[in-house]
Amino acid sequence: MQLQGLLFILFMMIAIPLTLLITDHNTFFVIIAIIIFTNNIKNISNIIFDNIQHIFINNEENEDLNEIEEIINLDVKKIGKGARVVKVLVVILFFIYCIFYIKLFWMKSICVLLITYWSYSLFNTFKVDEHIRIEYKTRIENFFSISIDLLSIIIILSVIYKKFYYP
Repeated sequence: MQLQGLLFILFMMIAIPLTLLITDHNTFFVIIAIIIFTNNIKNISNIIFDNIQHIFINNEENEDLNEIEEIINLDVKKIGKGARVVKVLVVILFFIYCIFYIKLFWMKSICVLLITYWSYSLFNTFKVDEHIRIEYKTRIENFFSISIDLLSIIIILSVIYKKFYYP
């Protein structure tokens, strides 16, 4: 019973701010744009300065995770995967929102390309092995990642200009 109360409180701590964020479209746009913009800058700097961290989950940490799962009777891996799915869906929603403010066809095409990339990322979320994640990418994957991040930044800045500064 205490676990259900704790989960309800946690849900309400997430649901109420999320509801407030969704009800005002300007707030939604600004907050999600800041999050995506800073994440893209971080990704570009990590690739350029070769600061990519390799994450290995060893057996000891896996045993601790299994013990926590048994105690609280929840699958932590599914919760993490669900959080990644929600993140990708919010990003897709953000770029769909951006399409409505863009008038040029080639900019709309870039938005569709970004939505396609994030949809592909959504499908790959279900294929990722949870035990070993190695974030090593080839040069082509790095180039593709930098180009997607730069295109995202261009779309965000152009929509900010169109939405807030264009007469």
